[in-house]
Amino acid sequence: MGVGPVPDQATEQVELELTALVQRVLRGSLLQDGSGRTLERPAYAVLARLHDDGSMRLSALATLLELDPSTVSRHVQGLVEAGLAERRPDPGDRRATRVELTERGRERLLATRRHRRDFLHRILEAWPAADRADFAALLARFNTDVRSALPGPPGTPAADLSGGDPALADNTTSATTGGPRP
Repeated sequence: MGVGPVPDQATEQVELELTALVQRVLRGSLLQDGSGRTLERPAYAVLARLHDDGSMRLSALATLLELDPSTVSRHVQGLVEAGLAERRPDPGDRRATRVELTERGRERLLATRRHRRDFLHRILEAWPAADRADFAALLARFNTDVRSALPGPPGTPAADLSGGDPALADNTTSATTGGPRP
């Protein structure tokens, strides 16, 4: 048995609530666009990055998504085949290509994003403004801390999340991708 911090009730409650939240998100309701069409999580992440940051090389996209370039390449290929993204020659280096949204991809992303934000607004609208602001700030802080604690992109050292427990020491990265476990 490992020697590590003993979770308090609040930590246990956070773990339970995150588990419930992830299960709901994985059911896909937050990835629909309002018409019943669903963008898979990887597709949403790629389209959102391209929309928010503009066209870019695949290597830059992989870095921003903190994923292996081969994984991002497969996601991009699916989006290209679906007509949601396209590859274009990089004007700065004709040997390279840039990935960018198509108009159809932009429309699907924005419809999905609008649906997600409307959903969240309906949930949060009864909360006092101060509570919404506190929740947003705490969630941003939590995400920053999680990102710092989890293994980075493939090839970077992983944080020790085992708490000294050897049974957990080998379970911080995915066996199939080498990246962080979802």
